Amino acid sequence: MSTRPSATATTTSTRQRQPSGTLDSLHIDSANMDIRPGDHVEYKHRTSVTTPSTGTIVSIITDKIHVGKRHFNATPTEPKILIQNDKTSKKTAYTPDHIIGLATAGDDDDSSN
Repeated sequence: MSTRPSATATTTSTRQRQPSGTLDSLHIDSANMDIRPGDHVEYKHRTSVTTPSTGTIVSIITDKIHVGKRHFNATPTEPKILIQNDKTSKKTAYTPDHIIGLATAGDDDDSSN
């Protein structure tokens, strides 16, 4: 008699594991909100652009990382948020204070034209 486990005994997690050096979620005190990878957010640029942009959070970084030609020094106490812009599809890391809030369905990215 075999004591092999049945096929139904194994379970598969539907939640993907985050890579090392990232967080599953982050609470932003200034905005009093929780954000996670996959959330659609409204954020302000580093430059003095008056119109905020929208994008999707790719990951919350807690380690040193290169994005394109830029280098970001993130730590668990000072994380960076990697956002993919809705309009340009470019990915850039921002500090949590650049996040304005979750984007609503009517938000347009860079609607200055």
